[in-house]
Amino acid sequence: MMHYICQVSVVNGSARRKVPDGKMLSVKIEYDTVIKKIELSGDFFIHPEEGITDIEDALIGSNPFNEKEICEIISSAVSLNHIELIGLTPDNIAKTISMAIR
Repeated sequence: MMHYICQVSVVNGSARRKVPDGKMLSVKIEYDTVIKKIELSGDFFIHPEEGITDIEDALIGSNPFNEKEICEIISSAVSLNHIELIGLTPDNIAKTISMAIR
């Protein structure tokens, strides 16, 4: 009997876009079937500043191909960590992540 091991390789992606109010959002992502590493940056504001790390950490291990789930994870991280997003929304971030994996 032969056994086959299927290994999924990690892919890198990135995207930049202006969200509807004109703020720039950049996403760098490493993923296979789940998000391995993600970096969000741009000219938006997050209060407190370390909230960006809370959002990024919440996304690790999630399915990068499910935009609705990504948006829910971001919304939950924002709520749980009392983060204020200024110049972007969880939906803006989720859409940019979707662009980065295409």
